[in-house]
Amino acid sequence: NSLFDEPLEFKKNIYVMPVLVDIWQVINNNVTWSSWIKDLRKTDCFLHYNKKDIKPFYTPFKNTLKAIGRAIIKKYYLKFMRAVSETTWDIGFVDFDENKFLEQENFKIKYLKYIGKQRWFADPFILEVTQNEIILLVEEFSKKIGRGRIAKLIIDRTTYKLKSEKIILDTPTHLSFPAIYKDGNDIYLYPENSKGDNCWTYKYNPIDDSCIKKNLLIDSPVKDSIIFKFDKIPFIFTTTEPYGNKNRIDIYKSSACNVKYEYWSSVSLNNNSARSAGDIFKLGDKIIRPAQDCNTIYGGGLIFQEIAYENGN
Repeated sequence: NSLFDEPLEFKKNIYVMPVLVDIWQVINNNVTWSSWIKDLRKTDCFLHYNKKDIKPFYTPFKNTLKAIGRAIIKKYYLKFMRAVSETTWDIGFVDFDENKFLEQENFKIKYLKYIGKQRWFADPFILEVTQNEIILLVEEFSKKIGRGRIAKLIIDRTTYKLKSEKIILDTPTHLSFPAIYKDGNDIYLYPENSKGDNCWTYKYNPIDDSCIKKNLLIDSPVKDSIIFKFDKIPFIFTTTEPYGNKNRIDIYKSSACNVKYEYWSSVSLNNNSARSAGDIFKLGDKIIRPAQDCNTIYGGGLIFQEIAYENGN
């Protein structure tokens, strides 16, 4: 007959614990150890454990202990690896003597001094230098939000201490390498936004630190682009995947600095130093291009390359 044909009367509560499942509630912090031990003490029977038939409990229990051990090791191993392998960058300053630069092998670097472990600065471009201050546009990487933004830094020229910091440009995608070019009194920046698959110019107003989006330069995910004029014709030196940190420089050409650029040619190098590291500049009759040494690791060093440009090539 059906068990429920007659009304049921419960004489006492029976507490059952599926111990191998229940223990994971403690591991995952859903139940405290003290609460679990209280439950254990009042448990009348276990779903898996029976001292007269121990193997059905012992085997999955052994596997559960192994899984717990792996979970704990993985948790702390990943935390340890993040701590020892996390990449951060610093901004350094050197005294520049154009008469000695090409022969100089060692540079005395004075590093930016600031407080804060939840962010770091990289990709500095000089906006202005006064008698007492150095004003930079940089990438500010926030560990909290996990991406870069463009910031303006004011630095004491004597002590190299950070006097002020202000975020001037923020987008939903990672920004870095805030390269600058000036057109008369107008200031433009064209930061890297390869995660957004393009490169735009922004008109910068130093009075209120606003940035207005202006023109699309390249409609592809280029990295660390630099504009330089040869015979008054603007070119962009950049890299694209899969050669972003490798040995191919892609060169784009335009009729003006602030309009769209078209692909012109590529230059292959004999080592992985194609990625830009700052503004191209003139030193006497030489044109110098700073590049990143990525032969062993991304950004592992700094290389200065000479550009030869003759008869439009």
